[in-house]
Amino acid sequence: MKNVKSILNHIFPNTKKLNEHRCFNKILSLFPKNLKNHILFCYIKNQIIFFVTDHPAIKMEINYNKKLINELLNIAKKNFSECKELDIREFKVFVSNKIVQNKKETKPILYYSEKSNGDFIISTNFKELKDIFEKIKSKIKENKKK
Repeated sequence: MKNVKSILNHIFPNTKKLNEHRCFNKILSLFPKNLKNHILFCYIKNQIIFFVTDHPAIKMEINYNKKLINELLNIAKKNFSECKELDIREFKVFVSNKIVQNKKETKPILYYSEKSNGDFIISTNFKELKDIFEKIKSKIKENKKK
């Protein structure tokens, strides 16, 4: 059975842009997480890869780590078949002038079914503790009915 890449190569024989996009994803996967999360997109023009960030501090951080980024680009050229065709000489970084909407992560509401039946023996002599355990027992029985 053929994989998706080979099928797309048969359908679209000239996949230069598609390979560029795959290469960009591979390069960004090599970046440190703190930089990767703030890079909006990248593109190539005149043998220069441009990284577009969402914050000036990230631009400064990438420029500070030029040696690391150049090494990552060389690793991508050597190891990924999508990147072998690209002729990247250097990279540049700039900050986007568009305001980026913050993505709010919605946490799913987890519901766990009650495992206990509420049938347990309370073996304490302290009245306060016994009352607390009785309340817990009654709550468990109510949850079990639901």
